[in-house]
Amino acid sequence: MGLSSNTKGLKIAGVYFLSLATFCLFISAKVVSSSVKIKTSIISSTIIEAAKSDLIASSKSDIEIEADDLTGIKYVVNKKRERRQRRAERAANPHGGNHGNSFVAASTKIVEVPVQYDAILDSIGRTSVRGKLLVEAKKHIGTKYVWASARPGAFDCSGFTSYVMGQNGIKITRSSRYQAKQGKAVEMDNVKPGDLIFFSKHGKGGRVTHVAMVVDNTKEGIHVIHATRRGIVVDNLTTSKYWMPKVLYAKDMISI
Repeated sequence: MGLSSNTKGLKIAGVYFLSLATFCLFISAKVVSSSVKIKTSIISSTIIEAAKSDLIASSKSDIEIEADDLTGIKYVVNKKRERRQRRAERAANPHGGNHGNSFVAASTKIVEVPVQYDAILDSIGRTSVRGKLLVEAKKHIGTKYVWASARPGAFDCSGFTSYVMGQNGIKITRSSRYQAKQGKAVEMDNVKPGDLIFFSKHGKGGRVTHVAMVVDNTKEGIHVIHATRRGIVVDNLTTSKYWMPKVLYAKDMISI
């Protein structure tokens, strides 16, 4: 009987101590876990602060810009300017002022602006002017193409023709589409030096997108001088597989 009581007491004591040991292990695990979390948090905060410091330091340091970077920046800026100019043109002339067989609403017809002269030109003067136009035009061969520019050192197609004409007392509009509405129509076979030929990148019947000045008209073909993506160059229009299909018509701005 005494042994049975002692055995029971030992079992109870064993259970108690086992439970106590389990509890202690649980508490220890909690403490360790909390400690790890605190240390992890401290390490993470340290890393973040270090990264912030690096970013601040790098933002304050000088950035090296190479020539290629500038070329890319110029390209982006020029494209942005082109888009802005196109939006302005569309706002001013929503239907684009198409020519030939293209549809143009009557209310949006391009106004015909007469050519203006600084002085009255007689037949001798007109002949002389044609020669002077070519002399002035050829001065700019090799000049770079810059869209929407009309000054020595930088021209687009209509900026070039309006500038050359203006230097010789003939005032025409700035845009190729409006220039195409000026002057007197002339057959392609009969064009003379100084006449203007108009083109469309859309082909026959499309709206005017380019203009060139006639240099000569011989059995070798019609040579023109114009501002292209290659700069201001002289091309044989007759033998050109690129330009000939785009020809619309020619205009005489002198013999009016």
